[in-house]
Amino acid sequence: MVFFPLLFLTPNFVPLNLLAGPLKAVAQLNPVSYVILGLRDLVLLPDIHWGSLGICVLTIALTGLVLTALSVRALNNFAD
Repeated sequence: MVFFPLLFLTPNFVPLNLLAGPLKAVAQLNPVSYVILGLRDLVLLPDIHWGSLGICVLTIALTGLVLTALSVRALNNFAD
């Protein structure tokens, strides 16, 4: 339920440098933006750009850890 609203606040359809001020600020804070940029570079560019791909993988791992911890905490509170 969180992913789809965040998807529309990313540079998915328009490059990040072409976004307007407030939308650009939100897109830079959005972790889904870094996943999309890393995967876009992997698909569209002839060489692998390890920097953007590394940020993409790191964002996926950190987001997964944080959301898993929050889910476990919510389940533990629900069980009590």
